[in-house]
Amino acid sequence: MRFLLSGTYQGKDRSGRYLLKLLSVDGVWKVDWIELTTAKATPSSVNGEEGQFVEYAVRAFLDLLVDSTRYEDFTNTFLLAATVTPRVRKSWGEPFPSDSQDGFDYNRKS
Repeated sequence: MRFLLSGTYQGKDRSGRYLLKLLSVDGVWKVDWIELTTAKATPSSVNGEEGQFVEYAVRAFLDLLVDSTRYEDFTNTFLLAATVTPRVRKSWGEPFPSDSQDGFDYNRKS
């Protein structure tokens, strides 16, 4: 089972949106993805569970591209890699031997 939540937040020095994905693992809900962004977005008109997951993936990918100041370069690269397929990751840059040794299938410096 999986569950998506999204909404707005108001912090002391900034406000924006959040995306949260939960998965049921052995009957226990666990966070699979959490994201805070200041990137602006309008409500979507997608319908159905599958449409919500497609919108979620698109927003997560675009948020990382648009609001790149949220994380250090390595973290942003890591999160961005999680939103795309292995084929796309490979097309962005072959992994260095050190990347492969550390278990990554993409170039962390790209």
